[in-house]
Amino acid sequence: MSGDGGEQLGLYGQELTEGHALARQQLARHGKDRYPTVELQAAKVCAEAGELMDAVLHHHYAAHGGRCTSPCQHTIAASIRKELADTALALYTLAGKLNVNLIECMAELVWNDERDFRPPQRLIIRTGEGDDHGSGHTDRRPR
Repeated sequence: MSGDGGEQLGLYGQELTEGHALARQQLARHGKDRYPTVELQAAKVCAEAGELMDAVLHHHYAAHGGRCTSPCQHTIAASIRKELADTALALYTLAGKLNVNLIECMAELVWNDERDFRPPQRLIIRTGEGDDHGSGHTDRRPR
């Protein structure tokens, strides 16, 4: 199904992203949906995420002795690439079963997320009287 602009549309008329289209293609190639309900598909996402974690831990500890940094400077193992793909495809399939555009959901979260995890700025109060160092700044933070 496609809309006026030639974009591919989902079952209920939402625009499909490339991720949604790839997930549908994989399902068609398999010939059967082995996780036909939302609940089973959600469990599949969790299982794939666990396999991804195993691949990452193996890469970090077994392959590089715990010396992997972020961002990783090593060649990424094929097992990590496979598990990233499996996890993403399972997540896109779940989004399709829920009739939501995953990219739209992520964009909404990012645009509306006002959390700030940076450490607070050091508060310096200028009194004009000077401090022990003659700088004119007094640090009023509790110690």
